[in-house]
Amino acid sequence: MEAVVLAAGIGKRLRPITLSRPKVMIEIAGKPILEHNLEALKSIGVDRVVVVVGYKAADIIRYFSRKEEWKRIEFIVQEKQLGTGHALACAQEKLREDATIVYYGDVLADIQSLCKFADKASSGEAAIAVYEVERPWEYGVCIIRGGELAGIVEKPRPGEAPGKHVFAGIVVADKQIISKLRELKPSKRGEIELTDALIKAAYSTRIEAIKLDKWVDIGRAHNLIKSIEIIAENTEYKGFDRGRVAYVDSEADVKGEIGPLVSISEGAYVGEGSTIRRAVVLKYSSIGASCLIENTVIGERAHISANCKLIGREDSALIVGDESKLGSNTHIRV
Repeated sequence: MEAVVLAAGIGKRLRPITLSRPKVMIEIAGKPILEHNLEALKSIGVDRVVVVVGYKAADIIRYFSRKEEWKRIEFIVQEKQLGTGHALACAQEKLREDATIVYYGDVLADIQSLCKFADKASSGEAAIAVYEVERPWEYGVCIIRGGELAGIVEKPRPGEAPGKHVFAGIVVADKQIISKLRELKPSKRGEIELTDALIKAAYSTRIEAIKLDKWVDIGRAHNLIKSIEIIAENTEYKGFDRGRVAYVDSEADVKGEIGPLVSISEGAYVGEGSTIRRAVVLKYSSIGASCLIENTVIGERAHISANCKLIGREDSALIVGDESKLGSNTHIRV
């Protein structure tokens, strides 16, 4: 079974973290998001993967080429980020199967749901992942009739969405869908969109809408934090404190209280009396004594001095960039 993973995006909404890394290479629970997705695909039977890269492509290729288990990955470079449809078209010549799993590298879904896509790919049947959200106008909203895709409305105005089920970035693309790529023209935002190919194909082929049990788009900082839960479940809580859904790397030094939903990477330090809740702390960052960190993503080698309070919202997390330095008693609330 084969899959194409689209991992060329920049991740503008995650800046400044993504100024130095692609969003799919942000580390959660000891591994980049992209690696967690590759492991999930492997677990459902995918044995051949093509990854389309673009922004900081060399960094992604270098990371995976050093790991024996990923040396069979085929990389395609999308020189200009011209959209998801264009990205898939870049990989078109590499496709061998009648149906291919197409997976956006910046989303995460539960393994149980992904198994349904493996079944569809094995039988050559087209399918699309959908997920119910409370703010559908932030996504492409799917029109579903009789369990099939009938259309997609891209980011409608609030209150005008035709439903709450949105396109979740996972497709089983059969030859009908792939054939529509060459017919596409740039969208209003100047990109070749995979969703346009899906809309065209839906007129002539059945595309089943599969509802995911759990899903997150890591393109926003608060969703990056939410991804910790899905990763914990997909890995059967390996390396996690199950009760707190918290991951602490074996090379990190944590003296404070952590959890729920926390990922602390290699070399990070958390001082005595500090409390870390719903947060991602990347490599070699330090948090001093008696700090309160909530709904926050902290980049690599940042230094947070004692008695700081960094408090984001559950729907709008705070981001502290790589190598940032915050003095004692700094208070920031989003």
